[in-house]
Amino acid sequence: MLHMQIKGLSKSFGALRVADRIDLGVRRGEAIGIIGPNGAGKTTFFNLVAGDMHGDTGTIMFKGADVTGWNARERARAGIARTYQIPQPFHGMTVYENVLVGAIFAGGRSQSRSRQHCEDILHQTQLSELANNAASSLTLLNRKRLELARALGSSPELLLLDEIAGGLTDAECSDLVKTVLDINARGVTVIWIEHVVHALLEVVSRLVVLNAGSVLRDGEPHQVMRSPDVREIYLGVEPEADGEG
Repeated sequence: MLHMQIKGLSKSFGALRVADRIDLGVRRGEAIGIIGPNGAGKTTFFNLVAGDMHGDTGTIMFKGADVTGWNARERARAGIARTYQIPQPFHGMTVYENVLVGAIFAGGRSQSRSRQHCEDILHQTQLSELANNAASSLTLLNRKRLELARALGSSPELLLLDEIAGGLTDAECSDLVKTVLDINARGVTVIWIEHVVHALLEVVSRLVVLNAGSVLRDGEPHQVMRSPDVREIYLGVEPEADGEG
């Protein structure tokens, strides 16, 4: 049984179709990358999977249950968590308190049962020494780490990462990649949207390309990146220009 199975998922805003009959099967423990040009529907896809919005048609099955009509809180309790492209911490809280909110409200843990859990997550995301610092004082890298830590607070089985490498230096990217690899190695299924493709390729074993709300390619990452249609649509390289096609 697949960890998640999406069939015929579509969403339109008026005449604009932002998700067009998306089919995607996800195996437990898999790490999948999603790329595509701006406006391809990547973030909308995450909104639909996480329950931040509902599709017009299609079904989403998670762990054998039909979660299509479930809201974001219900999906979080079932084991789906996400990060946002622009980190959204509670600025008036400490780093520890931000993770605690995720553990209690998204994860359904009591405060007493959350302490060690939160400490473990802060260690895993390299934020232990900043636990008592205000979230508003963090650097970009540490805001990204906190966004990841807040999502992990709910003990997810499926983690949706939305461009967490954006804006980071190569060294910072490399550091974050190690954290994502560790998360996936612990059995968490990962679906990662990212424009920093070299970071993505260090983690994922499968690459999905979205274009105009539809799945253009789905397969082994390096083979997908070599596809003429992907090079033309995503990279802006015409096949005829470099002898491929």
